[in-house]
Order: sequence, then structure tokens, then C-alpha cells
Amino acid sequence: MQSQIRKWGNSLGVRVPKKFADKLNLKDGSSINVEVTDKQLIISADTSELDRLVDKITKHNCHLEIFNDATLGKEIW
Repeated sequence: MQSQIRKWGNSLGVRVPKKFADKLNLKDGSSINVEVTDKQLIISADTSELDRLVDKITKHNCHLEIFNDATLGKEIW
């Protein structure tokens, strides 16, 4: 897929097509890695698998834990 470089302030910017952004779980403000090798510009997502899993936690799928403060500090070894 081809895209165009556009001026963005004093820098240049590239638009990421929606289907690529969705595939890499990129959103507005996401961190990315940018590197140059030979004559290629490589842009990769800067999120780990753990970050993607944590992003899926909601109040509906989160386990609720209730702690009883009376038992704290009285562990038996």
C-alpha cells in the first residue's frame, strides 16, 4: 500500500491506514519505534503483549477481591 509524506510543523508525518492501526492496536497517542535500516524506514508498535492484555481489563471482567484487615499480619509459618 502506498501513502504520502506530509509536512507536520517542522517535521514530516505519515498516516497509518486504519486496518494497519487496528491490527497493531495503535490509537491516537500510542508509542511507536522508528528505525532506519539500509534504505527502509521501519515503524513498529511499542506495546508488549502484556500491555495489550491489560488494555482489555474492564470492570466487567475484573475479579473483585475483598480483604479482611483483621487477618493481616497474623500469618502462621
